[in-house]
Amino acid sequence: MDYVAEARKLQKELQRLTQERENIERRILAVSAAAEILAGIEEDPNPALPAVEEPEFEITASVRDVLQSTANALSVPEIRDSLVSNGWKIENYRNPLAMLHTSLKRLVTNGELGIVQEEGSRTKRYYNRRTFADREHGERQRDAEERARERAAVAARAEIRDVFVDACCRILRLHPEGISAKAIARELQSTTSIDMSCYTRPASAVTMALKGSPRMRMISEERGGAPVQKYYYPVQEARKASR
Repeated sequence: MDYVAEARKLQKELQRLTQERENIERRILAVSAAAEILAGIEEDPNPALPAVEEPEFEITASVRDVLQSTANALSVPEIRDSLVSNGWKIENYRNPLAMLHTSLKRLVTNGELGIVQEEGSRTKRYYNRRTFADREHGERQRDAEERARERAAVAARAEIRDVFVDACCRILRLHPEGISAKAIARELQSTTSIDMSCYTRPASAVTMALKGSPRMRMISEERGGAPVQKYYYPVQEARKASR
């Protein structure tokens, strides 16, 4: 048995029956209104004929279209306003909101619509399950892509930092007596492929890169009465690195 084909056939049959039921309900409304007018014809010899909705305007189908076109949950008044903007002549009905509630209940029963209701509020909002699911899937996918970009950026920054620190270490091995961050920045610019011109304060960039690194040490020296920080590569580590 082809379950997919059978499901499609049943869906088409359900839509046909729904449309047929809407037509019957419309006829019942028109006949009921006409009956009321005819019943009171003795009191009013020129009764106004009831306005009948255009046959091409299907309430349930239009409600379905409104909720399919938005990923937001809408209240009954909001759905009514959307239908009116699409051509629904609300003045043709005595209780248009009741008709909307009937159509919405039918779509909820069919499983097409879901209901959300905020805590402490009596207002129910309706949403198309498939549209809402597609939106949630899209949001989850965008979140996953954003997290992947963040991880890639973190990895790229870590790689750049490692390259930067490695270059500093190579310079420090050449200066066992120690060297300042400013001098390191000058040598990085002149002897490596690292472009220090992208930094507003190259010495600060060096300091931030070397700060807390276990691969080097920092000392403070007095020079002209002011402390000067110098970095150096430990001799024992330099020897290990050269082996």
